[in-house]
Amino acid sequence: MNRWILSALALSLGTAALASPPREIRADHQELRDDRSDFRDDIRDARGLDHIVDRWHAAWRAGDRAAERAADQDLGAWLVREVGESIHEVHEGRVEARHSAAESRASDARIGSTPLTGRAAREARDDRQDARDDRRDAHMDAKDVARTRAIARELRAMQPSFTAGTATAAQYGRKSVLLGELKAMTRAEVKANVQEAREDRREWVEDVR
Repeated sequence: MNRWILSALALSLGTAALASPPREIRADHQELRDDRSDFRDDIRDARGLDHIVDRWHAAWRAGDRAAERAADQDLGAWLVREVGESIHEVHEGRVEARHSAAESRASDARIGSTPLTGRAAREARDDRQDARDDRRDAHMDAKDVARTRAIARELRAMQPSFTAGTATAAQYGRKSVLLGELKAMTRAEVKANVQEAREDRREWVEDVR
């Protein structure tokens, strides 16, 4: 994985010690910990897929059927794990979106017709932004898992031809395209988590001011 991504995450997740952090800061710290965990998982998944796809392409070029079958088996296991994890993430994203929407509504109710200033105004604005961000993230997660499942279905549908050794050049080409798309999706997920970490870091900085 590109070193700039690792460096960006490290910068995004820097923390400082606080004696008695309020509720908002404790929540920010938890989000930063979650960001680190998500980043590690995404790096693991992306590297694992890269290795499998590279092996598959090497076996294809070399005409090594045994190595190709081994890569296919590992790819099948990776897809099962990835789809399962993605479905879980979609569920978590929807729960988080509902929670942030409820917080935003509560902030609006507290404001009423009374204008807020200073920290209170910033917190209300942040609640609304969090709600928008979480709705966007939940939508994108659902879109990604739908595409991943569609790719998995297409790969499963053509796999009998590869297993039997009767796959055509067109099928090999199509499979290569699908594997490339999967790789691009995993890398995009890593970059998206880096951006989310930066946003969470910004919120933490604002909350400790």
